[in-house]
Amino acid sequence: MRPLCPATQGFCQGGACSKLPAGRKQRVSGQTTVAVAGRRQLLGRRVLGAGICVVIQQVVGSAIRLGGNLLLTRLLPPEAFGVIAIVYAVSTGLALLSDLGINQNVLVSRRGDDPVFLQTAWTMQVVRSLCIGLACATCGAAVYASTWLGLFEPGTVYSDARLPFILCAFALTTFAAGFESIKIRQAQRQLHLVRLTLLELGSQAVGLIGTIVLAYSFRSVWALVAGAAISGLVKIVGSHVLLPGVKARFRWDRECVRNLIQFGRWIMASSALWFFIQSGDKLLLGGIVDARTVGYYAIATILLGVVQTLFLALVSSVMLPSLSQVSREDQQRLRRAFLRFQLQSDLFLFSTAGFLFVAGPSIAGLLYNQHYASVGSILSALSFGLIGLRYMVVEQYCIMQSQARVLAGWNALRAATMVLALPTGYALFGFNGALGAVILTQFITWPLAIRFKIRHGLQDYRSELVGIPMLVLGCALGQAYNWFFGLIFGIPH
Repeated sequence: MRPLCPATQGFCQGGACSKLPAGRKQRVSGQTTVAVAGRRQLLGRRVLGAGICVVIQQVVGSAIRLGGNLLLTRLLPPEAFGVIAIVYAVSTGLALLSDLGINQNVLVSRRGDDPVFLQTAWTMQVVRSLCIGLACATCGAAVYASTWLGLFEPGTVYSDARLPFILCAFALTTFAAGFESIKIRQAQRQLHLVRLTLLELGSQAVGLIGTIVLAYSFRSVWALVAGAAISGLVKIVGSHVLLPGVKARFRWDRECVRNLIQFGRWIMASSALWFFIQSGDKLLLGGIVDARTVGYYAIATILLGVVQTLFLALVSSVMLPSLSQVSREDQQRLRRAFLRFQLQSDLFLFSTAGFLFVAGPSIAGLLYNQHYASVGSILSALSFGLIGLRYMVVEQYCIMQSQARVLAGWNALRAATMVLALPTGYALFGFNGALGAVILTQFITWPLAIRFKIRHGLQDYRSELVGIPMLVLGCALGQAYNWFFGLIFGIPH
């Protein structure tokens, strides 16, 4: 049976009301056009507001992290950052290896506002966090046993006596993180990010204050562990108290569980592979170079992470919900929305990569003392990897269209490249060869992404050329930065 038109309560065919006089058809058509235009305008305002919130959160959050990092490098030795980098890599890897795509499912599912669905998703989130915590503690025990048996090369991060105990302590933090309220995902789905932004920044600030006080008092890597626990606890409590939405409650609806697992099976495979892409570099380097070099690399990735985190936050918190809503409301606008997001991504990534490539050593020289001089050259090399992120927009399109299997294949190629190319590059060309392998990982799937865009009618060859002038502009701005701050602060360039 044909559906009733919501505007006229009559039967409709092909988008036009079939049993109305011509004059009334025109009035109904005009009313429908105004309604659609109003929804588009409302969505546009929400997207703009969400984008502003994400930028504020990332800029202020990066300032908090960077400022804290600058203080902590004067209180703790580089080796401490090398050890904690491995701990974060392990915990992040375990989280990605068990990722069921719960967050993405809430963002794109038509049941994303259903309390039964949300409470079931929260229950699965808690169970998953328990598994991650147990796995992290198991990794700590395994590292301790391996160190006792002398399986690790002396002088590497894995032979550090503190590492297994920090891993076990960090297991509690990862378990507690599962109790964050599902209201966070509701706010992201609806693009209501003001309170969420305040919560994120507040938890970071409180955690940093605790870290600095403990580092000043004890001068130990344990200050970093305790600071992470404090920040996580503040976020957990705040997510339940400050955010509106469905209250947390343990619930296990079989249909919802089946839906979540069906959606998340390829997300899990993709995330497991993404682990090797994001954290495999530190894990592999931890076994072949000393803790000091890993510390330099970790600090360079922190600086680069200011840009990466901002971009990925915009992609996951603004682009994905926006494309999903456009897809639900007006498929004809989807290609145009996609191309607009792709253009904005290219403008940002290419210009920033050019700037950091030229200005990286000067930035590191301004922020850190002479003990961290190697950070600048590493930052310059890794900046090219930003350009490789341009097809993250395509990956969000895959998730929105429930084609996570395609994304899993791409991540498999990236992970294989990382595992094979990094040790090979190090064996042939030393640490610079390892850096080259990390950069190659970001570009290896470009041919596949371009093929996907062509098959789905998303390719616009003119927009592919925008990045070149933006890269040149970024390099010019980086050179101007070198000249200006070299003149003011006497930093060599």
